[in-house]
Amino acid sequence: MSMIDVGLKIEIAEAAGTTTPVASWRQLKDCSAMPALIQPSTKIATDYIGDEFTGEMLGKRAITGLDFTFAYDGGASGTQYRFLSDADDNNEVRWMRITYPDGTKFELLVECEVTLVAPTPSGELDYTLSVTPHRNSIGELILVIFPDQNDPLATQYSVSNTLSHCTSDNAATSASAGSSYRATISASNGYTLTGATVSVTMGGVNITSTAYSNGVITIANVTGNIAISITAASA
Repeated sequence: MSMIDVGLKIEIAEAAGTTTPVASWRQLKDCSAMPALIQPSTKIATDYIGDEFTGEMLGKRAITGLDFTFAYDGGASGTQYRFLSDADDNNEVRWMRITYPDGTKFELLVECEVTLVAPTPSGELDYTLSVTPHRNSIGELILVIFPDQNDPLATQYSVSNTLSHCTSDNAATSASAGSSYRATISASNGYTLTGATVSVTMGGVNITSTAYSNGVITIANVTGNIAISITAASA
């Protein structure tokens, strides 16, 4: 069973480098095995330590051996294997992201090494992508981004609220590209949302008819700056 079959999404930046936010991701498909070390670096097994300790413990180095197994899709230009193999040959560092079914993300800056696996009697051809995390300017070797947190590798869009005689339960002033946004609006005493003047725009486009219903604002996929303007009516 591939990782995608259990709801995992594995991606790597299209462009090499440490720049954030990441402009474009390439989804890695047909993964049949992945490491158990996708977790905060403070919880990594003792065989692996952060590179800040290399001077204190001879023979130890930054995390290695984070191996992913993928089905071989050929060496032609444009294939997944060729893309990763070229990154290996060029000694490139790229951002990698693993997203779990609940939306939790594990993000790490990695250097790739690609190795073909010996063919099996069944004729199955696989290769191993071994990634070595590098230090980044954001935080831990492996960043853990929970569903209610902004993704530091994603473009951040502003969220503004202009509310009159009502309040919102969502005080966020920004939202990550590709994330969802939800807010519940409550009318102040003496006012009602029935007959309220409501405007919700995203990226300059009015989306009120699809994003607002009965005091609840729901945006499944954030793609631009969000501006919310609501004036409650007198009860």
